[in-house]
Amino acid sequence: LIEAVEDFKDGRAVPAYGWQGELPLAYAVFDGAVVLVPEPLSKLDEVLLVNNTGFAQIQAVSADQLPSLLGTTPAGQWTAYHLRVKQHPASEINLRAVESKLRGREARVFPWIEPLPVSLRTMDMAASPAAPVTLHLSVLPSSLVGEQEHRSSGEAAKRIIHIPAELPLEGAAMVSVRMAERELHVPVTLRHAEVPTGRAFAAADLAGSLDLLRFRAVRYDESADTLLLSRQGYAGFRLYAASIDAVAPLQQRLENAGIPVNTELERIAEVRRLDHYTRLIFWLVAAVGVVGGISALTASLYASVERKKRELNVLRLLGVLKQELVLFPVAQGLMLSTGALLLSVFIFAMVAGLINQLFRTQLRTEESLCTLSLGHFVVLFVGVWLLSVIAATFAALRATRLDPAEALRDE
Repeated sequence: LIEAVEDFKDGRAVPAYGWQGELPLAYAVFDGAVVLVPEPLSKLDEVLLVNNTGFAQIQAVSADQLPSLLGTTPAGQWTAYHLRVKQHPASEINLRAVESKLRGREARVFPWIEPLPVSLRTMDMAASPAAPVTLHLSVLPSSLVGEQEHRSSGEAAKRIIHIPAELPLEGAAMVSVRMAERELHVPVTLRHAEVPTGRAFAAADLAGSLDLLRFRAVRYDESADTLLLSRQGYAGFRLYAASIDAVAPLQQRLENAGIPVNTELERIAEVRRLDHYTRLIFWLVAAVGVVGGISALTASLYASVERKKRELNVLRLLGVLKQELVLFPVAQGLMLSTGALLLSVFIFAMVAGLINQLFRTQLRTEESLCTLSLGHFVVLFVGVWLLSVIAATFAALRATRLDPAEALRDE
C-alpha cells in the first residue's frame, strides 16, 4: 500500500486500486548496434558515428563474425561495423542519431544486445519438459520478419520469441530473466524458426525491454498486460531516534557503517544546552522556594508555639503527654500546607487554561502546552506534606520543653 501511494503521488497509475495516472512503461535499451553500409567508411566517418550519438566504440566486423551478431547472414555485399556503449545503454534516439549521420549512404542500422540468458517453459504443464530450457536471447534478425520490419514490429507487442525448431516448445510460454538480484517473468508466445541452436530471438522492442533488466528493475503487470518500470529505490530515509539524546550516538553508528547521515546535531546541542541551563535555573528557583517555604513555615509554627505557650502549659497540667503535645504544631503545619496546596492548584488551573488558550492555534486536538499529570500532583502533595512535618518538628521540639510550672506562676 505504501508503494502504491508513492506511485500515485508521483503521478503513476495504480491499476490494483483503480487509481488513475500514467503507467511507467518499460522501454527498450540496447548494448550497441550493427551498421551495414555498401562501402567502407573513412576514419572520419567512424569517428562521427561515436561522436554525440551515445556510442563509445566502433569496430569493423568481418563477414564471418556477422552471423553471430545478427543471427543471420544478410543478403548482398555489406561492410559491417559494430557500435558499443560503455556505461549507459543506448536507446532508439541513439540509433536514429546514427542513421542521421549515415543519411544518403543506403546504410542499415540494427539494434544489438549482449546475448541475454533466458529460461523458457510452456504454460501447458503436461507438455513442459522436466526443466526449463535456457537460451540466449538476441534482437530479432530481419530475415525472420522482413527487411522493412527489422526494428519495431507488430510482433513485439504480442511478445513473440523465435526459438530453434528442434525444441519441444511452442505456443504460450513463460520467459524468465534473472540479473543479479533482479528477476522478471513475462508470458510470451513461442514460434519455431531457423535460428542457431541455443539461441532465441525477439523483436527489438521486446528484447530491449528485457535487456533493461540489466540496469533497473522491471516487472510484468498482469492487469495492464505490459512491462512496467519498478521503483528504483529511495534516495534516503527518515529515521526516528528515541530522544534527541540518542541522535549523536545513532549518527556515529550509521556513519561507521558507511551510511551518510544528515542530522540537526548542532541545533540539538543548542537545545540540550538551553535545556540544561533552564533546568539549572528551575532547580535553583525551586531550591530557594523550598528553603524559603520551610523557613517561613518553621518560623510561623515556632512563633505559634511561643504565643500559645500558656495554653500548652495548662494542657500539660491537665495531664496531656509530651507525645500528644507534639501533634499540635504538626497538625497545624499540615492544615496550613494543605490549604496552600489547594490554593496553588486552583491558581495553576486558571493560569494553565489561559496559556493553553493563547497557544490553541499551535496545538492539536487534546494537546496542552501547560499541564500537570495526576502523578505530578501526587508527588507534589506528598512532598509538601513531608516538608511540613519536617518544619513542624522544630516547633514540636520546643513544645516538649515547656514547663507546666510556668502555667502556675502565670495564674
